[in-house]
Amino acid sequence: MFSPVWILFLLEHHFTMSEIGLIDAIYWLAMFIFQIPAGYLSDRYPRTYMMCLSSVLVGIGAIVFAFPVSFSVVVLSYIIWACGIAFKNVGDAAWLFDYMHMKGMEKDFTKIYGIGWGLSEVAIGVSAVIGGYIGSITNLQLPILISGFLILFSAVFPLAMPCSRKPVEKKDFITELKTSASMLRQKKILYILLLIAGIYFAFDSVFIILKQPFLYKIGLNVHQIGLVYLIFTFIGALGSVSIHKIDRILGYRGVLLLVTLLPLLSILMLLLAPQILGIAGVVLVSFTTGITVPLMVYYINLEVGSERRGLIMSYMSVIYTGILIPATPFVGYLADISLTLAIFALLPMLCIPLLASGIIGCFGPLRKKAGGNVR
Repeated sequence: MFSPVWILFLLEHHFTMSEIGLIDAIYWLAMFIFQIPAGYLSDRYPRTYMMCLSSVLVGIGAIVFAFPVSFSVVVLSYIIWACGIAFKNVGDAAWLFDYMHMKGMEKDFTKIYGIGWGLSEVAIGVSAVIGGYIGSITNLQLPILISGFLILFSAVFPLAMPCSRKPVEKKDFITELKTSASMLRQKKILYILLLIAGIYFAFDSVFIILKQPFLYKIGLNVHQIGLVYLIFTFIGALGSVSIHKIDRILGYRGVLLLVTLLPLLSILMLLLAPQILGIAGVVLVSFTTGITVPLMVYYINLEVGSERRGLIMSYMSVIYTGILIPATPFVGYLADISLTLAIFALLPMLCIPLLASGIIGCFGPLRKKAGGNVR
């Protein structure tokens, strides 16, 4: 509900874009620290517990964020938030893949996960409109508070979900790290998949910071931004529910090229014709995210057994958080100078490396059809 207003909320409380970038860097540093332990715990204990814990932490973080009385309070809210998201990153998709594999339905993962992702995008879009409207007629704090309490309430739902896998032997943390590192050496395709996913998620996260100021700059008010967010999420949902068809039509190589080329195209649209193509460029990013997230998660899950699925997925988060720790304060600093300059910086920082990774994945020595031995 507060997705269209949270940056504006901080700006309203006299935070600069540089400070917002710095706070974001602290957020990503916290996630960088929490992510691998969260992945380990997700593999050792029921993933539903991790999903419940995620909702509790994210909800508390949102509520604390609603009272930005100081820089330190906002940082605290982001750290709590980061810990919760770390558990989410290794919980929901891994649980679904495990459950579908247990039922012999893993081939339908892209379809089911895509539909689920699409529905969540629609829900986010509708709530964004509501949040934007509430923020425009009251204040920007109220939609944040409502969101926090709703997220807290959602913590009860994972507890009603079935166990998605058989109990596994609980090995110590260091042993699991060594075993997963050995797996990466044996399955080099995982390197490129994790790299593409990590760079793209970093791009999407930085773009989120710039998206609200960009829309505001081209003349949209808070309520209109909420309505535009609804369009974004519907487009993202359209991409998500179509991923099984996209995967079937384009194939592995085509998908890698598509998801690594579209971010570059979208940024060029924002830079070359912001008033004419700006909104279309933002919509294109939403569509790309809608197809990239489920497909990359699917490809990676195919290569990893259930007993280390959470830990391997956590490496993807480590990659993008490692990128975002320096990237977000730098982009925030540039945005204080010029928003256009900050958007341009995404080209050499993320878009070009992302495209290069996609080309290597398609045509380089690591080329391989995704899909290993699923256990």
